Amino acid sequence: MDLTSKYHNICVPVRTLLFLIIFLTPEKYMNYWLSLAILSLIVVLYRFLTYSKNQKGGFGQAVKWQNMRIYHLLTILMFIVLMINKNYKLAKMIPLLDLLSVFFYTPSLN
Repeated sequence: MDLTSKYHNICVPVRTLLFLIIFLTPEKYMNYWLSLAILSLIVVLYRFLTYSKNQKGGFGQAVKWQNMRIYHLLTILMFIVLMINKNYKLAKMIPLLDLLSVFFYTPSLN
């Protein structure tokens, strides 16, 4: 399976499921997502800062989406800020922004 197929068959469904789970989480349980978001921010920031041309992605291919990590960092940071401010209604929409990025970015094998 090539990178584009893995992206559409694995990454997109996982992002969709994550959005649905967060969106359907009752507000009284939303705080549990804050620690996971902070952990995600740390991991993505680390991968962004330690990028090298030899870096392999989650599917074993060379990383060609380094610039998208900035987008992910911004969306995760927005989610964290909204969660800290207890604006859960808007925070639940942030994973949708990540999901919509599918329409703006699809990895290529070039």
